[in-house]
Amino acid sequence: MRAEIIFVDDERHIRDAVRQTLEIESYRVATYASASDALAEIDNTFAGVIITDINMPQMNGMAFLDALLRIDADFQVIMLTGHGDISTAVQAMRQGAYDFLEKPFSSQHLLDTLQRAFDKRKLVLENRDLRQELTFQTQPGPRLLGHSDAMQQVRRILAHQRKRQSDLLISGENGTGKKLCAQFLQPDDQCFHSLDCANHNSQQVIALLETLSEQRVAVPRDGAQSPPNDALCEVQIDSHHAFAREPRRAALVYLAHVDKLEDPDLLDQWLASQPSRPRIVASTRRSLLWMQQYGHPGLVTKLGEVALTLPPLSEREDDIDLLFNNFCRNAASRYGITLPRLTAAERDQLRAHQWHGNVQQLRGVAERFVLLGQGLMLDAPQSSHSHGNTLTDLLSQFERSVLTDALSRHGGRLKDVQSELGLARKTLYDKLKKHALDKAGFKS
Repeated sequence: MRAEIIFVDDERHIRDAVRQTLEIESYRVATYASASDALAEIDNTFAGVIITDINMPQMNGMAFLDALLRIDADFQVIMLTGHGDISTAVQAMRQGAYDFLEKPFSSQHLLDTLQRAFDKRKLVLENRDLRQELTFQTQPGPRLLGHSDAMQQVRRILAHQRKRQSDLLISGENGTGKKLCAQFLQPDDQCFHSLDCANHNSQQVIALLETLSEQRVAVPRDGAQSPPNDALCEVQIDSHHAFAREPRRAALVYLAHVDKLEDPDLLDQWLASQPSRPRIVASTRRSLLWMQQYGHPGLVTKLGEVALTLPPLSEREDDIDLLFNNFCRNAASRYGITLPRLTAAERDQLRAHQWHGNVQQLRGVAERFVLLGQGLMLDAPQSSHSHGNTLTDLLSQFERSVLTDALSRHGGRLKDVQSELGLARKTLYDKLKKHALDKAGFKS
């Protein structure tokens, strides 16, 4: 788990004493003997507080403060100063430090100052998250929903990554949204190029990436028009595609199931030797530790310089209602159906369910809830003729639910139902007969 306090001091006995004090208070602490070592571990996603001595060799506290504020001007930095060096501490506060402590300081003084710094950092991040949330939910492209701490951190990292061009490795269970994150990073004016590594060896992957690096984009061999360069365009790349010249080369390529490559060293070597190539966003359902231990350490080193682990839905319990409601509204709007009402008991079932398929499974449950209109069904229908769950049966159930919904809203007035559904009069009567629906039962 990531530290929430970073403490920097070149004197070991001070580092050990402060660590002990803070860990007794249940803080997660990372200590460093030099500012340069600490700086290598800090980026603008750090949500905690930084405490640093001023007088240190090599990079002193003032230079460290300046470097930190260039990363994030809203970092809360507490400076430690020796007796008689108050003027330097005051200068540090003018530069942007949160506060200073004069050595020796009491444990209670340290804890009180820390708590105030945490409160300010939390407020800064909450305001920043609200602004980012507004941007996320109003811009074109995929939306990453969720109010849980885990999803706020995911959005924070992705917002930072969208401004950069470095490769990214995304890990997470099936159905957690790895492809959605890659789509979010895709430039708005280009197609989304995706490649499933489970269906190709490294040589095939490299050949396709080389073609994309040469300012080419995929189009079908049958000569169909190439897809337009917009946020909704997606090209699934495989060995059955030819390539045609376009004004821009692919800016980003998504490699799914990168853990399934049988010869990953070849891809690792190619990535390292190509200074001008598309940005690679790769995904795996495996943990980074598994990737390192079982034959993919080179790819983890190359792609995992920046790594993102997506939380399973079991760690996002507070997001389940929000996601389910959003999926239901989308389905109802897409199919022109009145949104069914979820009972309190059904909502409790949603929260208590084990979502092994994560968000993808939740979406399926929401769409069945809207389409079939038969209440909440947490388990997917089995493909069995004897249980009436063939595609034909499901389509028939959907057709009946659409008719029932329209009849209810129009009070059994067939002319209004006919007009809304765009059906000929005889077709409507045939369908009512097929589903044993009587308009009289819907008249108010």
